[in-house]
Amino acid sequence: MGDPRIASIRLVLALTWRLVLTAAVLSFVCDAAFAVDCFAEQQTAKAPSITDRLNWQLRIHPQVFTTSLKSQSADTVDRNVWQTFTHDVSYAAGTFWSDTKHIYSSPARINTRSALWLGGIAAVGGVLYAFDQEILDALVRNRHEFPLKQVVDVGEEIEWVGDGNVIVRYIIATMGASYLIGLDPLTSVTAEYLETYYLTSSIRQIGLTFVGRTRPRIGEGPYNFEFDEGGSFPSGHMSNFLPLAKILAHRVNHWAFSTLAYSLVATTGIQRITSFNHWPSDVYVSAVYSWVIVDELLKRHWDNKVQVAPSNLGKTDTSGLILVWRF
Repeated sequence: MGDPRIASIRLVLALTWRLVLTAAVLSFVCDAAFAVDCFAEQQTAKAPSITDRLNWQLRIHPQVFTTSLKSQSADTVDRNVWQTFTHDVSYAAGTFWSDTKHIYSSPARINTRSALWLGGIAAVGGVLYAFDQEILDALVRNRHEFPLKQVVDVGEEIEWVGDGNVIVRYIIATMGASYLIGLDPLTSVTAEYLETYYLTSSIRQIGLTFVGRTRPRIGEGPYNFEFDEGGSFPSGHMSNFLPLAKILAHRVNHWAFSTLAYSLVATTGIQRITSFNHWPSDVYVSAVYSWVIVDELLKRHWDNKVQVAPSNLGKTDTSGLILVWRF
């Protein structure tokens, strides 16, 4: 029989990821309920279309804090479903193309500060690369020791979240369902993740093809490279899982949630090393470029979602500001 204290710790760690996902769902439900209240106040004989639900106005006044939908023209309300759908698809495609150009052209906009950061990141990566074998051996040697054992066990429990073939199916299904029923915050989150996924996947495919680093389990050491044959560099699980954690942490915006989310990502990264799927530097590089991409996309999207303008709510005796929020 094992130590009951160790078993209890393992159980707590194994349940942590479920608590994180539950907190995220509750957050989205609260956002959705808040949205429903706003729509109820603006209820008409005809339900608003999907596009109509995409634009909100959060009105801030000296003594009043209320929400309402933007005033809608009759032709907008009367759009049929197909017109709304094609409009949204066109907008999504345009956003994706714009973001893709922005990400791939970012090296041309590097400045001195960014160059210094890049140098520091490269230096850390170089050290990891030089000691990949030693770090891997140390982790494997202590794989069954506390607390590494519990960390790796949690990583094995949630390893599927980083599997692109699995998580993308759930994300696409969730995005479709939330879009149809009008859960705009959840639709936005899943859309942001899919965009990040395809951008990071394209970079990963380049690494797999042209770097061709073989996995540790092949037994050829950390410096064996075969064009279009190796599958170690970079880590797909890390580049799939980290953006999801980053997007959710950005939405929830609480240090406790962020700590839990990133800790779970770290357990997966360690598990991918101890399972001989990746070298430590593979996981590190994947985490870096995934973080940079999703962080830049979130900045672009959220900067474009909020606009501030003066308003008097149509009344001569009331003045304030309109915070226009676009999902």
